[in-house]
Formats: sequence, C-alpha cells, structure tokens
Amino acid sequence: MQFNGKKYNYFLAGVDIINTLRFAIIVHSGWCPMILSRFTRTTTIVSVIILSMLFTGTDPFLPGAAHAQYPYAFAGQPEAVQRVLARERNAASAKQVLAMAQRIEETYGNLYDKLKAGRKLVIFFGPAHGRYANGYWEGEATNRISSTGLTEEYYSMLLARELYALLAANPMVEIRTTDDYLKVLRGKSDSYSNIFLHGIVQRAFDSNAFMAISQHLNNVAQTQKAYGYVNIPGIHITTDETGARFIANVRFAYRGFLTLYNRVDASGFSLKYAQTLKKKLIDLGMKSNGWENGCVGDERFTYFVDFPVSLIFETGFICNPEEESFLRKSDNQKKIARAEYETLLDTVKETFGVDISGASPVKVKDVPEAALTVFKLSRIALYYVKTSEFAKAFEVMAEMEKLSDNPVPQHLVPFKDIRTIITQAEGYYQTGRQLMLSDKHRDAGAYLSLAKKTINSRALLYALDVKYNTEYSKLILPAADADAAPKICPSPYFAAAYRKMPLTTPVIFPVEEGMSLEDAIVRALNPDKDALAKLVRSFGQVWINGAKFNFGPGLYVVTLGEDLVVTNVEAVAQVRINPCMYQNHQYLKNSYFSAEERDRSL
Repeated sequence: MQFNGKKYNYFLAGVDIINTLRFAIIVHSGWCPMILSRFTRTTTIVSVIILSMLFTGTDPFLPGAAHAQYPYAFAGQPEAVQRVLARERNAASAKQVLAMAQRIEETYGNLYDKLKAGRKLVIFFGPAHGRYANGYWEGEATNRISSTGLTEEYYSMLLARELYALLAANPMVEIRTTDDYLKVLRGKSDSYSNIFLHGIVQRAFDSNAFMAISQHLNNVAQTQKAYGYVNIPGIHITTDETGARFIANVRFAYRGFLTLYNRVDASGFSLKYAQTLKKKLIDLGMKSNGWENGCVGDERFTYFVDFPVSLIFETGFICNPEEESFLRKSDNQKKIARAEYETLLDTVKETFGVDISGASPVKVKDVPEAALTVFKLSRIALYYVKTSEFAKAFEVMAEMEKLSDNPVPQHLVPFKDIRTIITQAEGYYQTGRQLMLSDKHRDAGAYLSLAKKTINSRALLYALDVKYNTEYSKLILPAADADAAPKICPSPYFAAAYRKMPLTTPVIFPVEEGMSLEDAIVRALNPDKDALAKLVRSFGQVWINGAKFNFGPGLYVVTLGEDLVVTNVEAVAQVRINPCMYQNHQYLKNSYFSAEERDRSL
C-alpha cells in the first residue's frame, strides 16, 4: 500500500481547520445535534476524498484510481464510520479503524450469503489451562482441583469432547484450535499444552473466527476448601497457596454453573447466548451460580475482552462434592454439551437471522444495517479507549447512541458505563494532580486512590491504571506504622518439647453448628471441672457495645484475663494455625489447661 506523505501534511492542516470549526460549533451550539450533523456530513465527504488520496497515493477522481490499491473498502463503509474516519488525523489510526470495521463486515455481515456460498462459521475452541513445560497440569499447580483430587482439565476434556462432536457434525461449522488440543477433542490424546487467554484471542483472530469459546469448570480459593479439596460449610482446616494451614469458618458452599460472556460484545450475541444457555441448563435440573444469576458479563478481566463474540463456560464447582458427582456422569455431560450446541443454533438464528440447524443455511430474517454499524463502531470505540484517546472514544459512542433504540438495549449499556467510569476516574485524577501541585500530598493520595478504585483494574483501562500508579508513586506520604510480623514457630510446629501457652494467649475458639457453649470450651481449652464451670459463666457474660454477646456458630479469637474473665472477643473468617501466637487444645494441643505431656499430632 502506498502512502503519500506530502498529501498527509496537507490533510493534517485541513483537519486542523475542520476541527477548529467543529469544536467552535460544539461550544456555541451547546452540542446541538442538528447543527453538528449538517456540518459533519460536509466534512466527512471532504475527508473521505483526502484520506482516499493518502492511502492510494492517487487522486480518486482519476480513471482507474478507485480504491483498488487500498485493501480496506473505505467508500463502502456506513456514514457513521466515515464520520469517525473524517475526524481521525492520524494515518496509522485511520488504517486501524478501517481494518476493524472491515473485519466485522467480513466476519459478521451478510452471514447467510457467506454460508450459502460455502463459507464456514469458524469457532475457535480454546484449551482450558493445560500442561506446563515441566509436565504439571495448571489445574494441579494452581489448586484447580476437585473434591476427589482430579484437576479441572480432566472434566474439561470430557465436556469439550461432547461439544466438539456436535459442532464437528454440522456442515456449516468449522472448529479451529491448537494441534494438540484438536487431538484431545477427537479423543486421540489426553494431554495438551497450556496457553493463556491472550494466546487464545490471538489465535482466534489469526483463524478469522466467528467466535471464541473455552470449556472450564469452577473452583474457589484454597483457603475456602477443607484440606485443600472440598468446599463444604463448617469449621475446617484449610491451606493457602504456600501450604500454610488455617482454621477457617466456611460459611456456605459455592455451587452452580455460570457463563462468562463478553460484556462489550455490541452485537448482543454473547449476552443472548449466556441467557439462553442458562434457561436450558436450569431445565436440566442444574442450578445457576449467584454471581449475576449465572450470566456474568465482565470486562474487568481479560476474559476474551479483545475478541468480539466470546464465551467461557464454567459448568459447575468441581470442589463441591454434589456438583462433581453430577458432572462425573456421562449422560449429564452429553446433556450439557447438547444444551451448549442448541444454544449456538438459537443465538445465530436470533442475532444474525440464519438457521444453521440443517444441511444448508436458511435465512429467517433480515438483520438491520444499523445493528452491524453499531457493532463496527463499538470496536472502534474500544480501540480509542485502550489507546487512551477518550474524547474520540466518546464521540464514537455518541454515534452508536444515534443508531440505537431508546431505551438503550442491555448489551449496549456497558459502553455508557465505560464512559461514566472514565469521566469519574479522570475527574478524581485531575483533582489529585492539583492537590499535589499545592503540596497537599495526603489529600492528593486520597483522590488518586479514588481514581484507581473507580477503574477497578479493568483490562480495558490498563493505561489509566499505569498512569494513576505512576502519579501515586510520586507522593510524599508519612510512613505508616508497620504491624509487627507474626511470630512463626520453627518447624516442626508440633515439637514434643513445646510447652503450654500462658493463660492470656489468645484462644482459637470454634463453635460448630449445634454445639453447646460448654462443649466448645472443652474442645478449645480442655479445662478441669472447676475451671470449666468458671469459663462457662465467663463466656456467658460477655457484653459488647452495651449488648450481651452470644457465641453462635462461627470462629472466634478470645482473650482471657488472669481471673478467667473474657477480656476480648473477635469474630474471624479464618485464623492461621500458629502455636506461637494462639492456644487451642483440639488443633494445637497447647492450651493453658493442657497436661505437660501430650500427643502433638493432629
């Protein structure tokens, strides 16, 4: 492709004049849409001509000089996209915008005609985690383990094979994936290499895929699982990623399926798919997770946010014994895969107007041109957001709103949210900057923290996160009082020579469901008969903030005085098993009331 640099300089000068006039109109008209629209239509035509000259190196009015040298169908783009291009003065950005618009057109536009002509609906099937180079499964290394000790990949392969069999049998669908994972899907291998989500996205783009999917199972943090495996309610010994042990009060068991869909998919396909699949799975007797009722739209993380139509199936919590038992059955695996496949058929029909359930495509309805235009604009808006060109992004979002229904459809609400978040965060940032210049560093820190909290580490706003962190690092703040590091006993923790703890050492005090106060005291402290009577009276006479405290089911850290009076109570979710900091007879065998000679094993 030729690029005419001399003409580009003329273009920049012209755009400066156009933008000056445009912003003058914005200011004086108060963003009057009618005035702005009339002016924009004129500038669009002029800019289209100039940009065509730039990218082709020829004058578009000369014979044979149409857009043959420019691979992107610029002139064929909708007016809204052309208006965006007319405002873009950077040649590289203009090329990128055109490329995105053209890709949406080539992949999603006139889907029926493409399928009728023999094109396939390409689905990139992303592997779920996989093996590291050292041979370990990622599920094993990151504690994505079931209640029976199996890794997430084990169940993922079983479900993925069932879905693949249905997709591969459809003559209009083509599956792309990595070579080793394709062998797994076909049942010829039980091992595949780990690739990260950004790698799946890149491969999906390289495959010109219609959508990207990945078959996963859910889990919970290791500190919520008894003995590192089982997510069940109650007082349990749990571990963290380092192997450190805790006594934890697991208040409820996580369960239920959920579908992570691309929240910024402006076609609405990803959202519709998640909603339809939820209904089908509930009809099978499955339960949806409480997180957004099983349909989780999320752009905070990198869950395929860079790929327009994308989904991750989280089919259940394999650390929940009941759900693992359900997922282990072959019939249930087939039913889940059938629901996922039929949801694809339903959503393609509803969103793109094509029935692909038979031997050949059937057109069931026309798709409004405005819907595809909004889809194109959405990707352009996200491009400008990620490059921190927020004024341009907001202008593109305004173009989207002109073409959208009122009220705004659910799948377009995220774009309004993004605009609000950026506006608020940048407002906090600018206030923080002004306070810093006035040497009010503590107040500046508060506003910069608000800016960081507002964007909430969203992948789309990574550049802002870096900017806010950089500015925050320049603050001069008073040193915070560092808490004393907890004293950790030398290994082994339960050495036979370790003596019982002083009476005033905090007590780890678990109270399980249905347990009496007396039984809980016996388990925690193992006192003699006289001490037990005093402790029962003392624990029963605790007052906090003027109200009598009741030791209901839960986990507490209790401090005693020399006269066995309770001096402090703290309800906790978990507490580290550390015999140098706490006393407990049941778990640590180091209670003040314990005998000198005792068995130290758990």
